[in-house]
Amino acid sequence: MSKFQKLLLYFLFFLVGISTVLIGQVLPFISARFLLTDAQSSKFFIAHFAGSILGILVYEFIVKSRSFLLVIRIGCVCAAVGVILLNSEFQFICSAGFFLNGVCTGANIPAINMLMAKVNPSNTVSSLSFLNFFWGVGAITCQPFIYAFADEGSLLVPTTLLSVLYLLACVFLRNSPKGERERKRIASFGFREIWSNPISWLIAFFNFAHVGLESGIGGWLTTYSERFYAESLSATPVFFTFFVLGRLLAPISVRFCPERLFVLISLLILNAGLLLILISEKSLFLGASICGIGASAIFPANMARFTKIFAPSATKNAAPLFIMGSLGGIITNTLIGIASDYFESLVYGILILVFNAFILTIIELLLLFRFSTR
Repeated sequence: MSKFQKLLLYFLFFLVGISTVLIGQVLPFISARFLLTDAQSSKFFIAHFAGSILGILVYEFIVKSRSFLLVIRIGCVCAAVGVILLNSEFQFICSAGFFLNGVCTGANIPAINMLMAKVNPSNTVSSLSFLNFFWGVGAITCQPFIYAFADEGSLLVPTTLLSVLYLLACVFLRNSPKGERERKRIASFGFREIWSNPISWLIAFFNFAHVGLESGIGGWLTTYSERFYAESLSATPVFFTFFVLGRLLAPISVRFCPERLFVLISLLILNAGLLLILISEKSLFLGASICGIGASAIFPANMARFTKIFAPSATKNAAPLFIMGSLGGIITNTLIGIASDYFESLVYGILILVFNAFILTIIELLLLFRFSTR
């Protein structure tokens, strides 16, 4: 693969970072357009994560018979169409837009990661860390990008720009001379052995709660900020800035922290950040930064644990793990909207995230106990 194609993949993952957290940044605009309550707005999360599940299934099906690049192109086209649909005056069309955007993230996150791992077999860890840095930059950029180009509540300019960038990236994406067929490399094996093991489901439920928590922060923090601050200020970029910083510092932190306790300590930091967000609007930005640091390394650490237990080839049979994460996003964000409406305060919705963090801590303790008795 040429250097240009690698740079294009980095740029694409930057766009995927924007798409992943886009729903939370445009939600205030779309909720105002349709005069929606928080519970009604939360249905858009269902559309997004339903699309994400379909994207995961598309990835699983296509890479076994075709190529990574075909999956990536499908994801790019879905995102390019989906973001434009967010400008519709019809709510169901906006939902379709979120669904298509979800297809992009569900398909392209594993496809781009696995393709980059394939073309960098000798330094997979560092190459994937560098790749996911661009995802984080996209997540940080999303909220300022939307608010800089949104015109009096209209999302036409930022969504058009994002759509054009996706289409251009899709056009310039080329197959390598040798092709990208992966029948042997991606061939499925060991699925039953992996998912008949209770530990795999503990890890999957951990992912369920964690993706729900992380998407809940990214999805509602902008709206939560606007309940206390002017529209131009949001704690979301603060969260993702420290999220990316935490991922950069994680390899150094592990040297000074026992590996088996790293996730538990990260969860305790995350819990502290959530409590600061809830205590007072004055501690919102501090809480968001602490949450970013705490959440940053949890997902890669959980994935590393999965591959360490079941061998690196287990990633070929990890679809239930990713699907559980998407289901966690659907249920958590829906409950946040329902709780916010029922108690007439988004503070009670954010308490759902505290509950998720508590569940994560319990599951992590169970995993630690299971490993210590083996």
